[in-house]
Amino acid sequence: MLYDSIEHLKNVQFLQFSRLEGDEASCHNLNQVQRPRLLAIEPQKFDAVGAFTFVDQLSFISTENPWLSLDKTLNDSTYVAYVDQTVLTYSLQKKLGDTLIYSNEFGEPFRLVLAGALNNTIFQGNILVSKEILREQFPGLGGTKTILVDAPREKQESVAKILSESLVDYGIDVTPTSERLANFYSVTNTYLSIFMALSGLGFLIGTIGLGIILLRNLQERRKELALLLATGYSKSMIFRTVFIENLYLLVTGIAIGIVAAFIGILPSLLSPAFNLEGVFLIVLIGGIFISGLAWIYFPLRSALRKPLIPSLRNE
Repeated sequence: MLYDSIEHLKNVQFLQFSRLEGDEASCHNLNQVQRPRLLAIEPQKFDAVGAFTFVDQLSFISTENPWLSLDKTLNDSTYVAYVDQTVLTYSLQKKLGDTLIYSNEFGEPFRLVLAGALNNTIFQGNILVSKEILREQFPGLGGTKTILVDAPREKQESVAKILSESLVDYGIDVTPTSERLANFYSVTNTYLSIFMALSGLGFLIGTIGLGIILLRNLQERRKELALLLATGYSKSMIFRTVFIENLYLLVTGIAIGIVAAFIGILPSLLSPAFNLEGVFLIVLIGGIFISGLAWIYFPLRSALRKPLIPSLRNE
């Protein structure tokens, strides 16, 4: 049985990480994090496989081999660290170049410069540092607490089962990377869905407001419309004229809103980490336009059904 397990683990790679416990800095924690968890990696192994992608990095970080820059010591007590872009922006509420201060095993302070931002990785919630640097600051930290397993797709379920059964006494918890990422995204998507639903409701209320304004406008222009009717214009011609007039206002308002929104999110659009839901955006704009058309058409039709000529009697 043991031999079969060993044979089955051929062509499976293991990357071991030391870990210094700290605050949860992923999207599951909505508070601002002061002392996030540190995860020590081996930069050479990450560089060899070209692991993960960077959204941004400081100028002194190598663009060709960014992982190797984790071994840099900026001075006696300042080192390089990487973090997910979402953690940097929302959990830490910091930017690239900012510094985190920790105390080492001997009570001495050392600093970590946030020099690179990663694009949505499985390490969300952790600050990535060099394994050698963490060992230097915490020589008594202990062994491996996190393992990244790289297995062929067809072997992933069986490898997970073997590891769970073989290391059950050590309290191992095997989680597929896809499931871990989906867990992070589910929280983000929940908040995005709430905000998008509220924004859609706001737009709907705005188009209802357009209908109310149009009704008031038609009431104030009854004499004007009656005069047009008395001078030979048909109701269909009046309907078409007023409809096009308000349609122009609707289209202009939507266009100005789109341009203003585009300018507002332009920095995010330029970021590789930004993912724009194009289908939802098209549906939202289409819904606003159709709702606006309805609030133009029905009040106008209702107003023109009422007799207009009596409005001229007092003129």
